[in-house]
Amino acid sequence: MAMDQMDIDDAPSTTVSDSVRGTVTGLVYDPRMRLHGNIYEDEHHPEDPKRISAIYKALLGSSCVKRMVRIPAREATREEVLLAHAKEHWDKIISTVDKSDEQLQRMANGYNSIYLNNESALSARLACGGVIEMCLSVVKGNVNNGFANVRPPGHHAEPGQAMGFCLFNNVAVAARCLRRHHNVERVFILDWDIHHGNGTQKIFYDDPDVVYCSIHRYENARFYPGDEEANYTHVGRNGARGKTINIPWPRKGMTDSDYIYAFNRIVMPIAYEFGPNIVIVSAGFDAARGEETLFGNIVDGQFLKRRMMTLGDPIGENDVTPAGFAHMTSLLKNLAGGKLVLALEGGYNLNSLSKSALACVKVLLGEDPPDLGPISPSKDCIETVHQVTKIQSQYWKCLAPNNIDEGEEITLTIAKAPGKMVINMTEMLRIIRARGLLTKYSMVPLPISDERLATKFYEHVLCSKKMYEKKVLFLFVHEMPDFRADMKAHTNSVNHSRSYMVDSMVYYIENVVQNPDYGIIDVAIPSGDSRTRSDLVELLVYLWDNHIQIASADRVVLLGASIGCHCLATLINDREQLVMSKVICSILIPGDCPVPAVTKRPTLTSWYYESLRLRGVQPDSQEAKRKRDEERLKIEQIAKAKRARVKGNVVLKAEDGEGIEGTESFVTYLEGLTKNAVVIKKEFTDNDETEEENKIKANHIKNVYKNLKISTDWPSVKVTPERIYCAAVHPNSDKILASCGDKMGWLGFWDANGKAFDEDEELMPVTWKYRFHTRTISSMMYSPTDSNRLFTSAYDGMIRFFDLEKATSVEAHVSDENTLFTCLDTIDGNVIYCSNIGGQLEIKDIREPISSFTVHQLHDRKIGCVSINPVKNDYLVTASLDRTMRLWDLRKLSKDDPQSLEGVIHYGAVTSAYWRPDGKQIVSTSFNDKIRVFDYNESSEELEERLTIQHNNQTGKWVTMFRSTWHPNPSVYPHFVVGNMKRAVDIFSAIDGRALCILHSNELTAIPGKYGSAESIH
Repeated sequence: MAMDQMDIDDAPSTTVSDSVRGTVTGLVYDPRMRLHGNIYEDEHHPEDPKRISAIYKALLGSSCVKRMVRIPAREATREEVLLAHAKEHWDKIISTVDKSDEQLQRMANGYNSIYLNNESALSARLACGGVIEMCLSVVKGNVNNGFANVRPPGHHAEPGQAMGFCLFNNVAVAARCLRRHHNVERVFILDWDIHHGNGTQKIFYDDPDVVYCSIHRYENARFYPGDEEANYTHVGRNGARGKTINIPWPRKGMTDSDYIYAFNRIVMPIAYEFGPNIVIVSAGFDAARGEETLFGNIVDGQFLKRRMMTLGDPIGENDVTPAGFAHMTSLLKNLAGGKLVLALEGGYNLNSLSKSALACVKVLLGEDPPDLGPISPSKDCIETVHQVTKIQSQYWKCLAPNNIDEGEEITLTIAKAPGKMVINMTEMLRIIRARGLLTKYSMVPLPISDERLATKFYEHVLCSKKMYEKKVLFLFVHEMPDFRADMKAHTNSVNHSRSYMVDSMVYYIENVVQNPDYGIIDVAIPSGDSRTRSDLVELLVYLWDNHIQIASADRVVLLGASIGCHCLATLINDREQLVMSKVICSILIPGDCPVPAVTKRPTLTSWYYESLRLRGVQPDSQEAKRKRDEERLKIEQIAKAKRARVKGNVVLKAEDGEGIEGTESFVTYLEGLTKNAVVIKKEFTDNDETEEENKIKANHIKNVYKNLKISTDWPSVKVTPERIYCAAVHPNSDKILASCGDKMGWLGFWDANGKAFDEDEELMPVTWKYRFHTRTISSMMYSPTDSNRLFTSAYDGMIRFFDLEKATSVEAHVSDENTLFTCLDTIDGNVIYCSNIGGQLEIKDIREPISSFTVHQLHDRKIGCVSINPVKNDYLVTASLDRTMRLWDLRKLSKDDPQSLEGVIHYGAVTSAYWRPDGKQIVSTSFNDKIRVFDYNESSEELEERLTIQHNNQTGKWVTMFRSTWHPNPSVYPHFVVGNMKRAVDIFSAIDGRALCILHSNELTAIPGKYGSAESIH
């Protein structure tokens, strides 16, 4: 790697002998640290060698270098590094000096976010030795404080592992050297890098004489390094409990005010109480305010390039200014008699990095920090600091005690501890509130038949009397009442006479119940774990389907406060047509939360904003219009980006897709699968079976299914990243290839017979996944005439087929980008029949030009399913959200005014309707909790209802709709399968409606909503 014209001799600086002892600031900088670099120099990497030269140039340009003492860097010795690292780790890093580029790349790939070259070991030893020398100079009093401008960084490096751009843990090794060889009793390490210093924490987790305090972006362990040990609940082990302090920010965009607030409330009080002999800062500047530049991000442990405009550093995305870093440095100078060392860690915007480092050095040199202005911490900051204080107050006297005693078991019900009765505050508020609303307004708990929801939301859902008979129904969703507690200063107890409950939501309830035509369902959201929000959405969908829909009210008003606003928006998205038909007004009181948006089709968005009322903003005011326009523009931009479709044919390449084995192995697998293409020949008979013959066949089917077992190797396999919407099984009789389409357009494949070893030598299922669609894959099927073609329909307005023989995804049909295809069917593999969310049927012959196809408006609302009679190919059945199933003769299908042969009302949205493989029957599934089987009379072209089976088809928010699906082999006894809400599959006879079998296992971890089946039952 060529080095630019910058050398440490370019700028004369003060030496130790020239300075007045203890009154100056030290500087470590050695250009040789820039030799560590990416061997693929054409690929930009954020941990850029220019980082330290950019800082040096900034110090040089501001004349700081001339005022500083130069501390020469040296290479850390093996003995020093082994104070914090394993011998094997040292040996691995040192071995890089003699490796080829290919060996270096292979070695780097074995780590998490690391690059290596032949100079990496030298640079790492210099960085580590430089920090050691800087700390020794401060401890010995040669300088009062100092800045170690070093790289590669260190705080991610664990005892036996390099990771996160870090090879040796510079700060940890220096701290161990001070403790072991220089009689330093107590070391305080502050890490303000945007990432958690997982390596430093692990090294000192059992050390009572070293405090490690980290302020970092956490986001519930979704931000790098993605470890739950970065949470505030991890405080050290054994005698070192309280010596690890994590301040985990829940989001990006944290500001100077947030950091200063955390310093004043946690960092400084603890540091003063600890009384360190020296303070060492892991000074990463990736929390700095930045600007547009080409950098990357770490996702799932891997570095990805991207170009973006960001509020903060391109990786950190926080908003700490140079003045903010300067103030933190100034505060730390008050500790340990001013013995303070800043050692560079991260920071990937060269401009913000150099400016922030310069601001800190100026404070080290004795300048006052710039004015910050008023300090106004965010709500997220205050809550985070509160949680940290609650934990750490057990170990530090300087923090007001507000932790729960460890011996007290807190649950959602009355708990018992020795000599105590402990009741959770949420439970107390629920009991008091329910009792008060019953007494004052005669409101009672609303019955919930779902056992899990009923347990979690017991007495949190109340309704007014005679609610079902009212003309207008209000659904009100809000948080639990506030409990205002006045705490005693030195204990964890409450001043009862000065504490009280405030339920401001009663105002709205009172106004509703006073009107004799109004009824209300009131949902008070319990505080709880991370699943509370998703459970609440599921509850709202349940309430809509099982109470609001069956109530007499033809007008519904939605009221939401705080988090309730977002959950109501999700309900609107999930039950869009039903909501639009009943809801006359949506009233939101978002409080500190942003106004939620709906993100489905434009008609729903328009309806939402017309019905929306925001507290404090008049609906017809210019301000309301501006807010609506801004939000609508934002939604349209998001929707447009999501709808960007994959165009043309896509040939798989080695670097495409994701999977344990890779695309090359997938292509090899397909070659073996497609050598003998399967043409699905179905033989049909017109002879009706006798009752006795049917009974024998039915018993045979029952015995076959009863003997089925879930694979013991892995009861569940993650085939796609998101929720599966559809599935199909390749008809090959020798190999089982399962295909699945998910919510985000991923097409996944699972070799059900295969096994492979992952990087940890663990046996894993063999899967591959590719993204040929950009939105939900709604249906898929193998061509009946060519098993090498897998057709898929999607919400991106495209029909594609994956050619297994050529390993290519082929563009078969392209409709308008706003078209959401819901289902497809084909008989000959050439003519495709596809339904969409607008109630239309599109017919496409894929042999014709891409622009040639016909469209028929068959229903006013969404068609969820379309099915062609396998024997009489001119007959088609559709299932619609308009609560009807319709039979059509394609020969008589007029484009202007299509008339169905027959329509069957279901009194609930019809989710599916499929022809039996021999064309003799249709099975339909609907939200009125019925499965219906119809016999088809060919001579009269009419449907005759044969069976009605009562079945719970209410799947709620998080489960794909149930679809009763025929077994594909027409020669077997007629039966179909459907999921149930008890995590099982029901198998019914199509002759008499008997339940032939229920496939249930404790190993099932999800409710089956989609089915693929091989034709292996005869």
